[in-house]
Parts: sequence; structure tokens; C-alpha cells
Amino acid sequence: MIEEEVHQQFRLNKAAILELYEKILLNLNSKTKRSHAVTGVTKLLSVLYFMASGLFQHVASSRFGISQPTFCRILKQVLRAMMLVTKDYIKFPTTNDEILKIKEKFFNIAGFPNFEILDIVPNFPGSCHDSYILQGTELFRRFQRGDYGDSLLLGDNGYRLNQSLMTPYLSPSTSAELRFNHAHKKTRSIGERTFGIWKSRFRCLDVSGGALLYEPKIVCQIIIACAILHNIANAHNLETSIADDLREEIQENFEGNIPSDNAAQLVRQQITVDFFGNRL
Repeated sequence: MIEEEVHQQFRLNKAAILELYEKILLNLNSKTKRSHAVTGVTKLLSVLYFMASGLFQHVASSRFGISQPTFCRILKQVLRAMMLVTKDYIKFPTTNDEILKIKEKFFNIAGFPNFEILDIVPNFPGSCHDSYILQGTELFRRFQRGDYGDSLLLGDNGYRLNQSLMTPYLSPSTSAELRFNHAHKKTRSIGERTFGIWKSRFRCLDVSGGALLYEPKIVCQIIIACAILHNIANAHNLETSIADDLREEIQENFEGNIPSDNAAQLVRQQITVDFFGNRL
């Protein structure tokens, strides 16, 4: 199979698949002595195809001559193996050099790089508000403690403005505030674009690819596994465009005027003055 076909079917190239396989092979190879045991490579490829295509199990597994009940067991085995290497592929920057590189990428945003997924919290139902989820994360607590210096998070107006998370002005009244909002939207759109690419690569994440009709634990593992695969694909410079049905303008969230403290408003105002103030 040529590289183009490999990428189309599995969203990774041969080198990336081999890299992942070597990481998890000890947890894939069957311990049974049966002559017809499914090989570790086939297990990995069948799961990659399932995630990339978004097909139902019985359809995806038939591509590899595997029965649906057998594939169900294989999926759980591959997911367990991938969970063991999560920290090798999904890690938030901690050193000053790593943080600086991330800042530079966002500052030079016009290049629209394919961003990695640096942190993931999949264990909340869709009914939970994004702001509620964020406030319960260790990442947010670290920003609140100042572990990342003057680095900031960006969020829409569904989040509460605070000193470590900047939201747009609800009613911008000056040209500087308008420029702040424009830059905020342009920068935040990178996150939306990343989600679009992620779901385009792995159609199992999007409703149009079916639905993840599994117990919550397995759904969480599939989401994390797809994040790992997304980062591996980026590390191998594998380009993927956003599928037409997933293209949409970034939506502004104006639900509720979540109160913010005065200190946070002063931080936002100072940023606006320093970086978006009077221009000729």
C-alpha cells in the first residue's frame, strides 16, 4: 500500500504507525498460542481505521476479516495500551523555553499552524458548561497560582473574565477595544480550527461519523486516543484539511454576563492599552 493510501485510511503514515506500534506492542501481542490469533499490527490498524472512518464496528472490522465481538475486545485492548503512553504525547509546556515557543506561535498567528493538543479533560458529559469544566482542572489552578508567569488563557464570554483568562469585550466602545476583540477572535479561532482538523482526521469524534455508543469510560479513552494520534500526525507533518461539513465560523458565546472582578478588568484594560492602543 502506498503512503497516500495509508494516510487516507489511517490518518498516519507508515513511520508514524510504526512509531506508535513499537511504543505499545508489548501490550498488543496476543499471549495465546492459537495459530489464528490476531497480530498486534492488525489490531492497531483495525482500530486506527475504525477511528479514522467513523464507521460502526461491524463495518470497520470486516475490512480486516475480524468479527464484531472480536473487534470489540481488540478495541479495548488497544485503548488500554494507548492510555499507558498518554503522557508521552499529551503534555502541557512546563519549562520557560517551551512556554516561550507556544507564545511565539500564537503571536505569529497568521501562519495558522497545526497546533498540538496539550491538555485534555474528557470525563465530563456534554451537558456540563465549558467554564465549569475548566474551573475544576489542575491546568486552571496552575494558571491561577501563576505557575506560567504572565501567560494567559483565552475564552469566549461563556467564561468568567479573570486575571488568567481573558474574554472579549461584550460591548467594545473604543477602536482599541475593537482591535482587542479582533485579535482575540483570530487567536482563539486556532483552537476551533484544531478541533475541526481533529474531527476531520478521526470521524468517530463527529456525530456525522455515527456516534460513540459506548460506556463513558470507553468514550473517554477513544477521545484521548484520538488526541494522541492527532499529535503524532502533527509531529510527522501530516497535513489534513477541515472537512467541508465541519467548516463553520467561530461562534461568539454571549450567554449571560458572567460577573468578573475589578482586578481582571484592569488587566484586560492594560493589555488593550499596551498592545492595541492608539495607532497611526
